[in-house]
Amino acid sequence: MENFKIVLKKRIGWLAALLLLNIVLLVLAISGVLTGLGTVHASDFIEGFQLGALTALAFILVALMIRYTTALKNPTKLKKLYIHETDERTLFIQQKVGGLAFTFFSVVLLFAIIVAGYFNLTVAFTLLAVCVCFSLYRIVLKLYYFRKY
Repeated sequence: MENFKIVLKKRIGWLAALLLLNIVLLVLAISGVLTGLGTVHASDFIEGFQLGALTALAFILVALMIRYTTALKNPTKLKKLYIHETDERTLFIQQKVGGLAFTFFSVVLLFAIIVAGYFNLTVAFTLLAVCVCFSLYRIVLKLYYFRKY
């Protein structure tokens, strides 16, 4: 269980670093330092998407940090989280669906959409379409494997 505590502390550190990067981008977007390109409507769409995505990502990161912090402080929650993360069925399904690679790629793709919105709208819209298709594909796979196994 001590090894799992160390893993959770490392996760909290990575989440804090991502949250800091996220907050910097959010402040730059809100302050108007970073402005979009293209027509007014497309630029407004990209700015709205960027603000929404950054805000949602910030809430997710904070929620995960709170979850891990409370688990570190409460032994029963720590044990429950450990059992959940080491459950063979869940691990098998995560492996079938793509595991951490899918999650990592999703986060990288989200940041790529946000950054691409400042440089080229066509690339940003293309990446957004890829993100939607990618997410739908992952949802379908998860539903399929959770029902199958």
